[in-house]
Amino acid sequence: MRQLTFIKPGVLEWHDVPRPGLATDKDAIVRPIVVARCDLDLCIATGTGTGPRAFPGPFAFGHETIAAVTDAGDAAGVVPGEVVVVPFQLSCGRCDHCRGGFTNACSAYPPRAAFGLKPSSGTEFGGALSEVMRVPFADHMLIKVPHGVDPLGIASMADNLPDAWQCRGGPRRGGP
Repeated sequence: MRQLTFIKPGVLEWHDVPRPGLATDKDAIVRPIVVARCDLDLCIATGTGTGPRAFPGPFAFGHETIAAVTDAGDAAGVVPGEVVVVPFQLSCGRCDHCRGGFTNACSAYPPRAAFGLKPSSGTEFGGALSEVMRVPFADHMLIKVPHGVDPLGIASMADNLPDAWQCRGGPRRGGP
């Protein structure tokens, strides 16, 4: 499949990479239909404001997307054809951090694990500017878009809402 790959500031290339598949019954495969550009994307792509080694390539690019489910495990909580918001941060929804509202510190992943931002955690999870993405813990991660809502109008929700969630005033006893 094709994936937009950040190489270095000013250089992004389309690469052929292996197509991801379902790894567990909670996974989903999604096809990005709208991808928003984050301010951080512009800084990374141009090399401005990130420092010379802050985001070394290569890595899959893009982390704000609304997608269509193309395949899903039996326990994924979504079915092919549904349109979903794909949060940029990876999280399981089950660990103490996730239940406390700190999905950015999920125990199942390295700190700051995110789609399209390998340098933030040191682990490649794929990016939104790819033909498809594998979403683990889809039963927790994916947010169904209501019928009639224009995906273009909500594309940045994948980034902005998780950020707002983290700024809501701290965790609450018993989870979010």
